[in-house]
Amino acid sequence: MKEPVASGCSPEQEVILSALRVGRGWEDRLRESLRRELDWDILSRTAGVHGVLPFLYARLKEAAQDLGPQAEMVRWKGLYQANARRNLVMTARLLKVLKMFEAHGIRAVPYKGPALAETAYGDVALRTFCDLDILVREQDIPKVKELLRAGGFRQRYVFTKRQEKAHRKRTCEYTFEAGNGEFLLDVHWRLAARYMLGKEIGGVWDRLGAGRLGGGKVSRLSDEDTLLMLCLHGTFHLWTRLGLVCDVARFLEAREGMDGRELLRRAEESGLRRALLLGLGLARDLLDAQLPGGIGEEVDKDRAVGTLRAHVRSSLFRREAGSPGFLETGWFQWKAKDRFADKAGYVLIRALLPTVEDWIRLPLPDSLYFLYFLFRPLRLLGMGALFPEHPQDRRAVLCAAPPKPLNRDVPANSR
Repeated sequence: MKEPVASGCSPEQEVILSALRVGRGWEDRLRESLRRELDWDILSRTAGVHGVLPFLYARLKEAAQDLGPQAEMVRWKGLYQANARRNLVMTARLLKVLKMFEAHGIRAVPYKGPALAETAYGDVALRTFCDLDILVREQDIPKVKELLRAGGFRQRYVFTKRQEKAHRKRTCEYTFEAGNGEFLLDVHWRLAARYMLGKEIGGVWDRLGAGRLGGGKVSRLSDEDTLLMLCLHGTFHLWTRLGLVCDVARFLEAREGMDGRELLRRAEESGLRRALLLGLGLARDLLDAQLPGGIGEEVDKDRAVGTLRAHVRSSLFRREAGSPGFLETGWFQWKAKDRFADKAGYVLIRALLPTVEDWIRLPLPDSLYFLYFLFRPLRLLGMGALFPEHPQDRRAVLCAAPPKPLNRDVPANSR
């Protein structure tokens, strides 16, 4: 049974929800919602916060341009075109990196970013993204780092040997940047950190397919693996932005006919059943997405998924005023775990094992690394539920901050 969208939506929020719906009938819903009295500044700001302004503009232009103030439509067109230009530049740079890797025998898979925009939306201009993501094999990481440095990239943070070992074991990516930091590239050797994905999704490299990006051929994740990744990514971010839900809904519409039983089987193998059901349930609840056969019933039967869906719907637009704190983030991600072992591992890793943020706040030499195991729980207790430590906030800080080493004891030439 489909549950209602969060009650108390403002007229501006109803416009966004109407425009983002998939399937038939969205045009009439959108035109009806636009006939109410609207604050277009609030509308554009809300759409921007949720990462859907380009797609919303395209829908307005397609079905309801006559109902929008002319001055606002002109302003939105400028925002849309600026995003399109930036996305095209980012896509060109990504293709250049992929070509460099290919020339040296390294297979790399772009995902999220422009790759998802072309697959799910049919146009790289219709989605917003602030960085690029590629997946490589872990054994290729040393060569990848060497090639990127030679190509003008620098690693955003420098690790000591002990930090490097911990980072490689428990996390999933290195962040590189070029220029003045406006071009960020995340190189992944797994799809998520250990605390989010205790067991890797098996066979990802064996199931790769061929895709198109910027007019060229690229490798791409299989449809099922892409959907699992999107649902895991949304759960990681607590589904705080409508753009995350829209990605799932648009991908489902673009890739009809997926086998629901195979999706569930693959999700269960990796402990991602609840994350999958949560993402699919939100896409259905909020944006009328059609789910693969048999999955809708599973969404409604899982009580934990129902609790999480209700939490997202009640807090979705409240997020515009702030980000979830550490305790809320922990509760949500823990609740989304399938298995007791994964829940226990999550608590252990999040509570005790130091992260990049700990290394930044307390630079220590490797000889004193053991102190981080005391510092981290004390820091978390000190920040409580109010300190925003959501990954999305940290990314916003990283995007704005200049690169710097994590530890002053690391020589500059070790970068």
